[in-house]
Parts: sequence; C-alpha cells; structure tokens
Amino acid sequence: MIENGSSLVRGGKIVEVYDGDGPDPKTLNAETVEAAGKTILPGLIDVHVHLGAPGGFYPDMSKYDAEKSMQRNLVAYLYSGVTTVRSVGDGLDTILKVRSTVNSGEMLGSTLSTCGPLFTAAGGHGTEYFKDLPPTVRSNLERQFTRIPTSGDEARQQVDELKKRGVDCIKAVLEAGAGGRVYNRLDTGLFDAIAQQAHADSLPLSVHTGDVRALRLPRILLCTGPGSVGVIPMATTLAPAETPVQPPVKMPAPPQANPFASAAFIIIAAIAAVVILKIPALSS
Repeated sequence: MIENGSSLVRGGKIVEVYDGDGPDPKTLNAETVEAAGKTILPGLIDVHVHLGAPGGFYPDMSKYDAEKSMQRNLVAYLYSGVTTVRSVGDGLDTILKVRSTVNSGEMLGSTLSTCGPLFTAAGGHGTEYFKDLPPTVRSNLERQFTRIPTSGDEARQQVDELKKRGVDCIKAVLEAGAGGRVYNRLDTGLFDAIAQQAHADSLPLSVHTGDVRALRLPRILLCTGPGSVGVIPMATTLAPAETPVQPPVKMPAPPQANPFASAAFIIIAAIAAVVILKIPALSS
C-alpha cells in the first residue's frame, strides 16, 4: 500500500501510480481530485451472478418484474464497488435488453456480460424452479432460461444461435444433486459438443458442477459452488465414475491481462492521502 501517493487517469484507465505527489497537474493539463484521508482501489468484478433471481417468493409472482430487478441489482453492485458483473444464468431476452441499456451508458450500473440461458438436462438443475407453474408459463420460462439439447448436433446449433444473439459466454450444468435433492445430469457427450462448439465460437465456457473431482481438467471457468470459481487446464472429457479421486488440482495463475486497470474505483476508508490526476480526452 502507498500511504501518500497519487494516480494518473487517462482515457478511462489508471495509467500511472506515483509514490508521492506526482507531476504538476498543469504540465499534464489534468484535473486534480483531492482524496486526502481516503483509500482508492480498482473496481471489483463478480463473475457469477443471477440478476433476475427474486431472492425469495412473492405472494403474487405476476407482480415481479425481472427487468427492474436486474437494473436495480446492477445499480446496487456499482454503489458497492463492483463495477463489472457476469450473469451465468438469466432469461435471455431480458438480460440482453438490460445489458444494452447499461453498457451503452443509457442507465448507470455495473458493466454487464452474460451467458444467457443454462445448458442442462430434462429434469436437470435449472428446471426445478418452473416445474410447479402452469404449462404455458413454464414453457415460456424454460425457453428463456434453459437449453435442453437431445443430440450433439442440436447442442452445437443451440450454442451457435446464442452466439448470434450476442451472448458473451456459455453456461452448462453438470449437477446430480446433493442433500436428498436429485437431478438428471447432462449427458457427457452432449457436454462435449457444447464445450467444443463454445470454443469454436470463441465463447468462454462456465460450468456449474456439484463435485470438482468428477472433472478431468477441462479448459473452463469452473463454478464449483455458490461464489466459488477457479481456472483449470485443457481437456473436455469427464472422468469415469470409477476413476480414483486424485489430489486437488493446483490452480494456475490467471491470464496476465489486468482487469483492474479500469479507472472505476471506490473510496472506502480513511487511511491515506491520495491525489488523482485526471486528464480529459484529447479533441482531434
């Protein structure tokens, strides 16, 4: 931690951090923002959210507005210092609409990327939320929230269709259940087809699974439980059920790209004297 320093922001990026006062703002044609007694840090990133989840049950679910909930959540994230979020399972039409509204700057909120619907099995995790709803309502929600392929060709076609719709990633579910709740798990051949097509379409693959030991080093961003993520190396095949459990895989370092280079930051605690020098965009 630099207890007495300054940061230089240019074109929306933190480009320099100085130990001390830094250069004279006049020589840089920079605006000075005094932050004495504060601490600054880059915006945080949450890579596993479900923005449309109501967080409980309404007496009358017809009054629940998923779009307004998503917008409200994105504002709440931003004001909590989380400047970027990734949705890994939300209704497709609504999440794409909200992404456009927020990322275009039309509405203030955290920058949003999305996988859209979940790839799962009939009776798999993700389908249980709608099973007690009227058939017409259930059908519409499943169409928005899930993809249930029955063949490799259909799985690849569904990935391609989502690519054309503009999703940023693909989400698949490999979950057999726990604690007395049992789900049908996605066929591993279908999972392979989804993974291969996602890679072919340059879409990152995010996977929900109940047990990381069931996987043999897939090249995915692996979501192993609520709020738990890790990156592990390449292969897309699952270990057979009889494969002995191996010691935990050592997670390699993340890619060198620095997502925290964003100039979006939060001021959170009275610790240090900091000066931020902000250079306006140059006119052509």
